[in-house]
Amino acid sequence: MTWKKNAFSYLIWTVYTLITGTALVSLGSMFCVETGVAAWWGILASALYMGIVGALVFLLHKGAGTRFIFAEKNPAVLLAAEIILAAGLLVLGCFQRVLRVGEAEEVALYFEMAEVVVGQSVPQTVHGAVHFYVRLLHVVFRFLGNQYAAGIWLQICLQLAGSLVLYFVMRRLSGVISALVTFTFCMCAPYMVQGALVLSPGTLYFLFLGIAAWLTHLVCGGRLRLPAFVFAGILAGLCCYIDIGGMLLLILAAAIAFSEQAGGISVRKRVTAVGICLGAAILGFAAFIWADAFMSGKDFRRVAGAWFALYQSEGFRLPFTVGPTGSVWEGLGLFGLMAFGIFSFWCDKGREYYSLYVGAACAVMLAICFGIYTEEMPGYQSLYLIFAMLAGAGLKPCICSAAPAESLRGICAETAGGREGSHLAAAEGLTEGIPTCAALEKESGTDSEDAMEGEVRQDEEGRYGELPGAAAGKEAPKVRYLDNPLPLPKKHVKRVLDYSLEISNDDDFDYPIEENDDFDV
Repeated sequence: MTWKKNAFSYLIWTVYTLITGTALVSLGSMFCVETGVAAWWGILASALYMGIVGALVFLLHKGAGTRFIFAEKNPAVLLAAEIILAAGLLVLGCFQRVLRVGEAEEVALYFEMAEVVVGQSVPQTVHGAVHFYVRLLHVVFRFLGNQYAAGIWLQICLQLAGSLVLYFVMRRLSGVISALVTFTFCMCAPYMVQGALVLSPGTLYFLFLGIAAWLTHLVCGGRLRLPAFVFAGILAGLCCYIDIGGMLLLILAAAIAFSEQAGGISVRKRVTAVGICLGAAILGFAAFIWADAFMSGKDFRRVAGAWFALYQSEGFRLPFTVGPTGSVWEGLGLFGLMAFGIFSFWCDKGREYYSLYVGAACAVMLAICFGIYTEEMPGYQSLYLIFAMLAGAGLKPCICSAAPAESLRGICAETAGGREGSHLAAAEGLTEGIPTCAALEKESGTDSEDAMEGEVRQDEEGRYGELPGAAAGKEAPKVRYLDNPLPLPKKHVKRVLDYSLEISNDDDFDYPIEENDDFDV
């Protein structure tokens, strides 16, 4: 999914650059302090790394069109490679988590709430995600007994399933490369592996939100249809009722409405679609609050008041931590890949690829700074995953992009008058570093040299005959055609007179003569 590049896109790029640059400088300085080196060396190292990344993006982008054309012509090979790589990452992720099951951190809160005890039921909580997670954990304990390890295995299964769903969501949104990069972080990053070894409702909500995002794109993706945004709004209302992180679905719906894939729709209709989605989300949220009050036997105002009190802002403050992150090396790897997006933004003049993810990251960071997230689900996992998506989305344009391929096809169509001119373009080296037009035609089975063998051509004197070497089975010589210097006939264009032409029926166009005039000179 892409968006037409405009003034808002450059604002997004500025925010993206500030986030990535600040993180790299901070992590670089932190690493230098830990190793006993002055912190300012981290700033120099970050600047040097940025220069190296810019050069790499330039070099990678030169062959992006070649790789895109290769991907178009060999989909089966690339699909097989993708399946093998994704399956390998999944096995590696499972292996890492299984090895560290014994290191699981025992947190008694959710275990005590969900354990099966005679005469004790599952307590009700205001937080929807916590309530559903404790219910699910209670069902597992009923079958497997009150064992903390059973909850850890449930946690691992939920995280693996959520990562798979996120992989398919990213594949629909930004392509295979972005999906594989994001899936690599989900499977191998220490932050994600550690998150699977602690009982938390965040993993269940991660899976649920991924399914909701997939359904939203499935229904609203493609041609813009207003009824589809009603469904997306109701789904967002349900996710917001479970946790405030459901607001990310509204950002996704708005991004779909304003994407290039929505077609040539007016801005007014796009804004209308977003407004319909927001209205449906508000009504859906109110309906789910009412259903909760009806099933629990409580008053609607009390349930709604408890929800708003749970997510009430605590005032703006900058957090001193970003949750249980992994090592500095992990942060450097994540933001190091995000640095590619700073330069790949300029690889395509007409479109950009990550407004959705930057907007989502800004929304989550603002919610964290204003204290809207709760202690049960502080929002750091969502921010980490969004950064992983940005790393994949920023890396894609410089590896495999349609923009250089479109330029390449334009050269083939326009250089020296089409197919015949491709030979001249190849001889003059107009496509250095990428396949020449003649090479592309040969790969697609339309090479004019192959079609030339055995054909009959007209020579300079108007005679017809076979080309030299064609009858003997030899390779036909290259023919270089000259451009036609004569002007071509112009297409007739209908014109409308810019003045009125009125003719009266009484007009007499005869020249007046006398009756006795015999026309003698």
